[in-house]
Amino acid sequence: MYIFIKKSKSLGMSPKKYELKVPTARMKKALKELEKKKGKSFDSIEALKVDLEL
Repeated sequence: MYIFIKKSKSLGMSPKKYELKVPTARMKKALKELEKKKGKSFDSIEALKVDLEL
């Protein structure tokens, strides 16, 4: 399981305290794909934009 840690200055906490965020099901799926080396790779930003239809 992954847990992402983000500094929480916006919550009024000191910089040494953190907010824990558990990834969504969509993020977990994406992380598993990357671990299995099934993620896409692009040679340029332009190629990525084409894939994302931007």
